[in-house]
Amino acid sequence: MDWKEFELYRQQDFTELVEKNIGRNPLDIALNRSVPHAREVATRVKYLQRARTKLPDYYDARCIVPGRAFEQSSGQRAAFSKKYTGELCIDLTCGLGVDSYALSRWFKRVIAVEPDTLRAEIARYNFGLLGVGNIEVVTSTAESYLGANPDIRPDLVYIDPDRRDPAGRKLAALADCSPDIRAFLPQLRRIAGRVVVKLSPLFDVHEAFRVFGERSRVTVISDAGECKEVLVETGQEVQGPVVAARVLGQGEVDYGYRNIPRAADCCSDPDGYRFLAVPDVALAKAGVAQAYYSARGWVMPSPDGYAFGNSVPDGFIGRVFRVIRVIPYTSRHLRATLREMGIKSLNIMLRGFPEDISAVRKQTGIREGGTRWGAFTVVGGSRFCILLEPL
Repeated sequence: MDWKEFELYRQQDFTELVEKNIGRNPLDIALNRSVPHAREVATRVKYLQRARTKLPDYYDARCIVPGRAFEQSSGQRAAFSKKYTGELCIDLTCGLGVDSYALSRWFKRVIAVEPDTLRAEIARYNFGLLGVGNIEVVTSTAESYLGANPDIRPDLVYIDPDRRDPAGRKLAALADCSPDIRAFLPQLRRIAGRVVVKLSPLFDVHEAFRVFGERSRVTVISDAGECKEVLVETGQEVQGPVVAARVLGQGEVDYGYRNIPRAADCCSDPDGYRFLAVPDVALAKAGVAQAYYSARGWVMPSPDGYAFGNSVPDGFIGRVFRVIRVIPYTSRHLRATLREMGIKSLNIMLRGFPEDISAVRKQTGIREGGTRWGAFTVVGGSRFCILLEPL
């Protein structure tokens, strides 16, 4: 997005065009010569439609949502789960401003620092649409802002480093991101009681402790079975090392990183259990899935497999199915058993299984889909197909 588009997006006749076309396919809009500014209207509609799920408040307020900023921004549910409190929060990487917007609910004042002048102006405009009055947007780099304000003492410094280069390519190494957190992390720890860094959902939990030290809390955040981000808290007020899994809508658990409880002896045969759970990705990525299920009377034979139990406690994390039948896996035996049961298709799930879905389908003649589920896994060195139905 450029300044010309920003000015266009705020014009009354343009906003009316967007409202008129908000439910249409953006491609159809772009190809429709009767729509003034068709390309710009299509782009505006495309990102508003995407924001409807990821950023519902931004959608409802008809905020301006630039594509690159939208792709990297926190989802609203994940942002609103960050319930830190205090007088002053500094967000050193404002971007689209979703985290600043969420944090403004818990802090008396938020300073959002954004080096790009256009993005900073878009953030100011959006905060006005959202009705937020306690966020000050400062146009500056993080390094320049901290250098110009050596005596500032926020309760929280929040950083979501830019993980793309000027050409838009994704960056993997933390040192390549902007700003380089490691370069001024000691300064941040001196001025703030708590420093929170949002990392890529692909970032390794063990690497996070190596980079930020053991006086840290590393939280893996997931939503609807998808890892959204890895959050690192460090600073004077943080006790660690702690690793946590936050499953939005289900709950959060944490463990001492160096003393995660060992799982109880696991079963060698899944037969005899009434329920199967697909471990949530946050539990798995945090490395605490086996400890979590063991503490609730379940067994999880391997870190990359399923969990099994006979009752489902309140607040249980994971997708739970009722076990219909456990079938030892050989392609011939499974094919015959499914034929006897009149089952011609399955929704196939694989965890810790040596074959991929295409190989399983080829070996057994199973079609993908239908109303029944099949979990393929290895327990005690033997392969199984477990027929399931959702709870």
